[in-house]
Amino acid sequence: MREINTPIRKIGKGSSSLHGLVYSKKNQTHRAFESTLERDFIETLEFDFNVDYYCEQPMEIQYWINDELHTYIPDVFVSFRTDLPQCKSMKSMICEVKYRSTLKERWSEFKPKFKAAKQYAENNGWIFRILTEHEIRTPYLDNVKFLLNYRDSEFVNANGCAVVLDVLTQLQNTCPEELILCSARDKKMQAESLYSLWHLVAIGMIGCDLTSPLNMRSELWVV
Repeated sequence: MREINTPIRKIGKGSSSLHGLVYSKKNQTHRAFESTLERDFIETLEFDFNVDYYCEQPMEIQYWINDELHTYIPDVFVSFRTDLPQCKSMKSMICEVKYRSTLKERWSEFKPKFKAAKQYAENNGWIFRILTEHEIRTPYLDNVKFLLNYRDSEFVNANGCAVVLDVLTQLQNTCPEELILCSARDKKMQAESLYSLWHLVAIGMIGCDLTSPLNMRSELWVV
């Protein structure tokens, strides 16, 4: 089977009034989306350290209805890294991203497609998932959107990061408010320390519960 990192079909102008492109550093290319919900899902994939790569419009899945051959192209294929222990049990995913209202309105149309996708995924040792706004638009997504702004190291002071990590190591479990106060005395240095802190969270060197809204009282720990 070919590597699933090139779209089978390009998303055209007629696909949706909300279609567009986003640049993926993970894939080193642009990725297309057909809705803002797909765009949000792509952001979570881009942030996830466990994801190796992902591809939109990844494959054609054929299925039969009343002796007539049909073709279904799912929204996204996701492949996980093989070099991380926590990824050993993670199976690649074929994903369909739809609003719940759309699923409800067009379920009879989607049902045979999804049944075929589920079987196709199982045959390849993958899983098939249907993702809606309930699964995607969560506090985790809000945190991802916030932290992606801090992931690049261009504006980060390496010494500032070292200080923040050293203080956190001494404090063990703490929160951003306490950590910043202990890392710097004046307001300017505290602002720089806060930027360093969010950068370290964004790159996975400082841990926190990303399923809950991030704030200055969120619990932090060294990873």
